Amino acid sequence: MLIFNEKTQYYNLIENGFEKYPNKRDLIILCNQWLKNGIEKDNLKKRMVEFCCECNSQFNYAKNEKLLLDVLKNIENIGNEISAFEFSTNIVFFKSEIDKIKELKSKNLQKIAFIMICLAKWRNANFIYLNSESTIKLKDIFKFAGIKATGIEQERTLYELNSCGFTDVQLKPILKYIIPAILFEGEIILNFEIDENMISHWIKFAYPHCERCGCEIIKQSNKQKYCKECAKLILKEQKLNYWNTRKIEK
Repeated sequence: MLIFNEKTQYYNLIENGFEKYPNKRDLIILCNQWLKNGIEKDNLKKRMVEFCCECNSQFNYAKNEKLLLDVLKNIENIGNEISAFEFSTNIVFFKSEIDKIKELKSKNLQKIAFIMICLAKWRNANFIYLNSESTIKLKDIFKFAGIKATGIEQERTLYELNSCGFTDVQLKPILKYIIPAILFEGEIILNFEIDENMISHWIKFAYPHCERCGCEIIKQSNKQKYCKECAKLILKEQKLNYWNTRKIEK
């Protein structure tokens, strides 16, 4: 499960512990929240050791002493009012990137490409490497894109994306690298806070929806807001309101 903000990650760690081994990023997040909760800096090291032992009864303090000291040094170098680690969750898409995505013929390919760029930007902004502290499985990408597919279909889709010259990926049970081929600057088209519903931003932007019923529409003009069925009903309502207004005026 991918976590996109510090507070949610803190509660996730408290509930589930570390995925495998303690890492610097997660320990800093824990220390940040413990300081906010009133634990004194002098007691942080003791609290970290206690938490690591709760997560793993085989935790070896001697082997992890350098890691704990690095975390404390990081906390010491940051002022009390500033968090030593904060997730950057704002994602910006440029016109060049959107145009590149729209070149893909399949809607599913477009969705997957959009999600992969979102995750790559989020990872790069937070210095999180997928093959170390935070892993992204193929099924996670398809889940975020709202696409149901078997393992073979997932691999085929990503190979097809790769053949379009869009990404450089290494396919294993875990997708280790997500490197978009385009990250140019230019006119900003989309700017939003990343979360599990990131695909909604692409769907809303790329596939206009009827403002009345919410179904997907193919725009015939820039002013079109409704599907054909709803447009008829809206027009009927407008005519009715017009004649009712005329009657009141008379």
